[in-house]
Amino acid sequence: MHPIDIFKDNFRIWHDALRTTHSLAICGARAMAPLLAEIHRAEGGSISALRHTVLDILRTEGAEERILTLQGATERLAFCEAFLAAHEALIDELMLAPAEEAAEEKLSPAGLRIATMRATLSEQAIKRLATVFTDAKTLYGNGFTELCEMLGRGQADLALLPIESTAEGLLFRSYDLIERFELHVACTLELKAPDGSTTRIALLYQGKAPNISPVDCEEILECRTAKTDGTSLTELLGVADACAMSLRRIDTRATDEGELYQHAIFNTRGNELLFATYLALFMPRTVITARYIHFK
Repeated sequence: MHPIDIFKDNFRIWHDALRTTHSLAICGARAMAPLLAEIHRAEGGSISALRHTVLDILRTEGAEERILTLQGATERLAFCEAFLAAHEALIDELMLAPAEEAAEEKLSPAGLRIATMRATLSEQAIKRLATVFTDAKTLYGNGFTELCEMLGRGQADLALLPIESTAEGLLFRSYDLIERFELHVACTLELKAPDGSTTRIALLYQGKAPNISPVDCEEILECRTAKTDGTSLTELLGVADACAMSLRRIDTRATDEGELYQHAIFNTRGNELLFATYLALFMPRTVITARYIHFK
């Protein structure tokens, strides 16, 4: 019998155990993880191929969404935890970006060109970041789109954009620019506006990331999940809580095609790797969109 057939049979046994007792489910998960890892490693598969294999096994009458009702989140987390222990080589692939980048691939924080607006909050942000980005050169633009264009043309290394406000929530116009110009968030900080509201400012880059030492800061993870019947969001929040990740905020947004999805932001002081593994294996319509640090 081919190893993958053995795996499928054993996986079904594990799945049947999920319907009996929690302890059997955990034992099954731990027993299955090494075999799954060995087959996966031997055949040189990617995490995407692995997820589809799991879906193929659990599919009922061709409906992949049945995976949401066939297993409980607690049992799936147990499987993910056992799988990670058995297959450490997948850790980098499960994360949004490589765990470590070579020093030469990152920009030194000294002497960088930061594009910003002539505004009170922007000036405050520049002053707050001066201890990290020493000798930074400030360049001014006439609009948020122009700031992003300056990054695209190589005229600036970084740009400052507001992405959240206690008065307006997530500023989707900024997120649209981030997606349009394929930018990434390096870090964020919060500032008090003259009207008393708090605005979160993001430092953006395109291409090489700035080398920031995470001192006196917290790690942030943003992800999006399809808004269907609320099942995905409930599962997402449950898994995040089980991984000791706290929710900062959540907003609903529509794509250009009119599909609704929910944008969630978490503080990632918990088991971020376990969380990312769960999404990769069991929530294909939920993706991590950004990971960065937030200065307190």
